[in-house]
Amino acid sequence: EFEMSLPESWNHGTQLLVVSPPQEGFRPTLAISHEARQGKQEAAEYAATQLAALQSSLSGFGLLREGTAKFGELAGFFRECSFVSAGSALVQVQLYVVLGVVVYTLTYTDLADRRAAARAAAEKLFASTKLAS
Repeated sequence: EFEMSLPESWNHGTQLLVVSPPQEGFRPTLAISHEARQGKQEAAEYAATQLAALQSSLSGFGLLREGTAKFGELAGFFRECSFVSAGSALVQVQLYVVLGVVVYTLTYTDLADRRAAARAAAEKLFASTKLAS
């Protein structure tokens, strides 16, 4: 934990990153980030804006599944996608959640050949996560 005083008009952009022990030479990760909600934007709308950015920035991007979902207390928009980074085929399982004036993005990343296990691990982690608005 840490604490600091921010200059006037600054916001914190804190991100949480948790890292699994190595599995076949790769360490799956869960990243949680957040940003201010734009107006009355819902999770699916936010996810749509992020999709365009993912498609244009990730090599070999493929959309595998998406739709509304609930894991534990978190309800939002779920997305599963694949791409290639540094020569490795990866899969990401994402959950976009709107709480009050904040949009949270939970992103689990693993090797693409472990897709089913990655989805199960992500869903378990999502269900155990508690977010504050």
